[in-house]
Amino acid sequence: MTEDDDLHLRVAAVAWGEAALSLEYLAALSPEEMQRMLQELRVYHSLFQNLLEGSIYGQVLFRDEKPSDFLFLDVNQAFETLTGWQGITGRKASEVIPDIQVSNPEFIELFGRVALTGVSERQEMRLDTLGLWLAITAHCPEKGFFVALFENITLRKRQELLTRESETLAGKAQMAAYVAHEINGPLAGIKSAFTLLQTAIPSEHIYHPYVELVDREIDRITAIVRMMYELHRPNEPTPQNVAVATVLQDIATLLAPRFRSHRVSLRLDSGEPGLRGSLRANLLRQVLFNLLQNAIEATPPHGIVSCRARRDGANLEIQVSDRGHGIAPGIAERVWEPGFTTKRNALQGGMGLGLSTCRRLLESLQGSIHFENQPEGGCVFTVRIPLEWESSVD
Repeated sequence: MTEDDDLHLRVAAVAWGEAALSLEYLAALSPEEMQRMLQELRVYHSLFQNLLEGSIYGQVLFRDEKPSDFLFLDVNQAFETLTGWQGITGRKASEVIPDIQVSNPEFIELFGRVALTGVSERQEMRLDTLGLWLAITAHCPEKGFFVALFENITLRKRQELLTRESETLAGKAQMAAYVAHEINGPLAGIKSAFTLLQTAIPSEHIYHPYVELVDREIDRITAIVRMMYELHRPNEPTPQNVAVATVLQDIATLLAPRFRSHRVSLRLDSGEPGLRGSLRANLLRQVLFNLLQNAIEATPPHGIVSCRARRDGANLEIQVSDRGHGIAPGIAERVWEPGFTTKRNALQGGMGLGLSTCRRLLESLQGSIHFENQPEGGCVFTVRIPLEWESSVD
């Protein structure tokens, strides 16, 4: 019996839920019985190869009695299609996925446990290299070996993450609206009391210049609190007729402290005068808040963030540009994944919206979002939303 025949035997035995047949048992068979069994095993192995689920047969490699790697002894076509990996039979996992011991050590640990204990396990894991979520069922045909079946559950996991993200977003919005509402009451009292004090400080008084300064700062805080409430309150049930310039200026006011703290300037172009349309303005505010906040964090000190709006036929087009390093080609598709981020230890403010949520909010407006890196550096995000324009702008 060849090594390939032995491989077919082990794979087929597991695929059909049978205990692996020992070499001693095979040695006792007559040539005719051996030939018949090998023929059947080839049929079984053919079935293994044609399983709809991606399947691999592997051997766990140990170092100091701990699983450190595994060897692909056989894979079926469905697994090759799922992963895009070709010609991996006979190769180590660390050769196919060079950083697997760091990026996905849980794969090696799972197969190691199953291969040592003989107890089957099922787990859901994310393969970082491919950006896939997989449900893995692992069995042990023989100590040190395993057979694993892979089911692609990426769509389900994305939906689960999106649902959790939406629930978290709703909770943050409710809390922010509550805090803004509670601050607004005392702030109105402070404003009223200060108005009375203003009249008690004569214009020639040494501290009179501070009167105007304090009054202006109270008004600025009031505007920020009001915008926080508007930004985080429940979505409007029906579209509202709004001025595009007002929406953009509201977000610019809300983010003004962040622009100052990052030493970044904002170049705001609200488009043609009187540009108005009917839309759910609160959703647009949330999207712009996030895009501008991301642009601030991507732009180096003394850089400029641009936000430009214009009417393009039946659509409102808004572009937000930064002066950062752009988005690397390797992660261009992943930026839309829920939970994906390239930020490490960054101070996250505001609603914490991800680009995936921005896209979901825009889809609810029948709109779209895409990005492209700019030749001179940085990235530009383009938002397009169909609007019912006010007749005065025609």
